[in-house]
Amino acid sequence: VLTAVGDAIWTHKLSTNTDAGLQSLFDVMRSSDIAFLNFEQVMADHGYPSPKEVVRADPSIVDELVWAGTDIISIANNHMMDFGPSGLETTLRTLDDKGIKDAGAGADLTQALRATVIERNGLKVALLALMVAPNFTDLGAPAGQSAPGAAPIRGSNIRLKDGHPAIAPWDVDLHAMEDAIREAKKSADVVLVSFHIHWGDPKNVDPDGKRLVAQSAIDAGTDIILGH
Repeated sequence: VLTAVGDAIWTHKLSTNTDAGLQSLFDVMRSSDIAFLNFEQVMADHGYPSPKEVVRADPSIVDELVWAGTDIISIANNHMMDFGPSGLETTLRTLDDKGIKDAGAGADLTQALRATVIERNGLKVALLALMVAPNFTDLGAPAGQSAPGAAPIRGSNIRLKDGHPAIAPWDVDLHAMEDAIREAKKSADVVLVSFHIHWGDPKNVDPDGKRLVAQSAIDAGTDIILGH
């Protein structure tokens, strides 16, 4: 049983909240074999914030993730670099210390695209995570060949034959994602791909471009897509 939660911005304790309805949600997470969420923030206790809307919590908030039964998370989102490389390093170290697996960001693009694998009941499940901005360009700090950040799917504004504008994802990013999915399938029974893709966002003006991203992941062998 896989439980998938969307964007989680978790800056204060919920474990002490006595609301029965709220606590029943966490019971669902804890009762599943694998509980996933998109961790939409950075954990940092030092460093300098980026000149943007910053979402940060003290690293101690990781104890709340453990309490909730979180097993595996995406960190491929537009807030993971809010405190720069040091914030990303603190987040990765804090998660690792608590045994929570993550995918989608790292010291470079190779690490950001690397799948993380979790095994339950003899079944190996791999997770890859990628950041897809509403307009394919507002990515925060995408990972590069030697630069830290989130695994990106970028895009460009184009004009179709009929004159209508559209946004097309970059072929190089689609190929990188497809290669990562095929590599993950070599060692996993099930491959999950998490897209921080803002489906349902009113700024999402080009659903066809995002369908292409999803279809590319499916054609490469993805078994389950987690869109949030």
